[in-house]
Amino acid sequence: MHETEFSTRSTSASPDSFSSLRNAETFNAYCADVKVRLAEHALHRRQFLQGAHEKLTGLLYAARVVEDEALTQELSLRLTAVGELLDALDPRHSVPSSTSISVAISAPIATMEARHTSPLHPNVATNGFHPQPVAPFHAPPLPTYSPANQTANLSPSHPAPANDVAIARLPRRPVRPLPDIEAEAIQMRGDLHEWSEKHPLVTLEGNLSTPNALRLRAIACCQRRLEEEAGDTEVPEVMELGDDIEVLMDDSNDEEYTVALDYELDPLPTAYQWGELAERYEEMAHAYEAFEWWNKNWTDLTVQEVQPLAEAVAAIQQRFNRLLFRIGARDPYQQLLFDDLRTWAREAQCYLHSLRPKVPIAELIERAATLIPAWDNARSPVAQAQERSRFLDRVERMVSEETFGAGEETDELRLHNLLLECREAKIPPSDRRLRDALLPWSAFLEGEERFREILRDVNLEWERRQEAERPEDYEPEPPEALLPLQEELAAVREVTRGKRLVLLGGTPREDVRLKIQETFEFAHVEWIRTRPEETTSDFVDDLHHSDAVGIFTRFSRKEWRHVEEIAEKEGRKYWTFTGRYHPSHLVKILYRDEIIQQKSLRSTAINSSE
Repeated sequence: MHETEFSTRSTSASPDSFSSLRNAETFNAYCADVKVRLAEHALHRRQFLQGAHEKLTGLLYAARVVEDEALTQELSLRLTAVGELLDALDPRHSVPSSTSISVAISAPIATMEARHTSPLHPNVATNGFHPQPVAPFHAPPLPTYSPANQTANLSPSHPAPANDVAIARLPRRPVRPLPDIEAEAIQMRGDLHEWSEKHPLVTLEGNLSTPNALRLRAIACCQRRLEEEAGDTEVPEVMELGDDIEVLMDDSNDEEYTVALDYELDPLPTAYQWGELAERYEEMAHAYEAFEWWNKNWTDLTVQEVQPLAEAVAAIQQRFNRLLFRIGARDPYQQLLFDDLRTWAREAQCYLHSLRPKVPIAELIERAATLIPAWDNARSPVAQAQERSRFLDRVERMVSEETFGAGEETDELRLHNLLLECREAKIPPSDRRLRDALLPWSAFLEGEERFREILRDVNLEWERRQEAERPEDYEPEPPEALLPLQEELAAVREVTRGKRLVLLGGTPREDVRLKIQETFEFAHVEWIRTRPEETTSDFVDDLHHSDAVGIFTRFSRKEWRHVEEIAEKEGRKYWTFTGRYHPSHLVKILYRDEIIQQKSLRSTAINSSE
């Protein structure tokens, strides 16, 4: 009897080996035994495949680091095959659970135990052989492998089925030598010590620097990569690197979500995925800098000039977003950049192809690689605009000098030379800043064929302002400005008191006219509103009814200087006023021309007579 039952466990196919299958109880015991052996085989097979999966993952990461495309493709195929084999071992689809095995085994094992421990049948000859009782065999629980696509769906609200027994986690070994991991962590910690100087997280205005915050997140992802590469081994330098990163974020009040600090991701990203996240964060930092740059210089850029750069920035954002989606994470800064790109495209009426959801990843990678060339191309018109702005600044500073216009020939030559430089810088004659700066000094452009277009635009603007009766900006001087000039003012009043004055040039202002009349005690001051097309003959009648004539060099013409000849013939005073209309400035000019000059003439006459 024992020999017959023992033969049922063998693998031979002899006729006697099937004798035990004639009884239902022994058949059930046989089936239970086969299931136990299958469970043991599945366990060993799963452990082998999981170990192979970890090793292939490490090798694949190393192949990608050295950029061996052929080896990377080969390892990717093998890793996919191992994953499919692991999915095929899912006990919910192929192997019965341990609970069902235990139930199936319990009854037949107990029956067999009772049969082997009971006395032999009296009619059976033993021939001196006494069979030993068979100890009951308890099947080990069948572990359950959870594929990646199923493990991610398990949560506290959706627990695993009751008949699935979680497999014990295999120990994770370092995929790189620990000294190399520690050395890389030490180098990163050294970089963080100088982080505030090289990449300040807070701007001068006190705001968070988004590009540098993204760079710090790239370092945080590198730290998580080192953790994964170390496996279950805790490397002190790696742990301290994580603490340093958190301190920097806290000091800058960076309270936004950080995927590298999220240890509740399920499943956790692999070391390769953390490395890829670090690369994408670094790309995002450059993309955000480009986005901020073109928003700062948008006045110097056309849509056609900035669109290639916008496409590259959008491609980087979309590529990063897809990686986050695969990992099951998020990032607030990439969402903010996406919203800003959509707003810009809508306002600029520009279609960004990279923002379409179905753009192939290969196309996104290709466009993202054009960020630096597109940025360099966009910098060219901005650099030209900045150079033009520097020339315009020089023009504005020159014509704003208090003494500009006093030396007519010298100042005119200086202005001509600077305008020639502006022409070489491709500043158009219709440039508004250039036109407004030259508006009071159109007389210096008369008779020059080189500046004919500029003079035309300046005169047109002059006429528009006169028709609108819009004088140039004027800031009244404080009353105490005349206090240091009381002696000079008293001497000048001896010349101006009671006279009738006619003013030409400038932009007439009633408040300034009354102030001049009151300060110098003129009997009457008439400030004629002039136009660029008027000539000296248009003012002859006004000159006949005056005692003195004054011409402002601002908003004047060279042709009007003939008034000086008319004034000398008729014995009238003639003064040229440079600069602004402030009374203190006019006192200095009149004192120089009437008092000092007259004293000099008298002194010269006395010396000549002697």
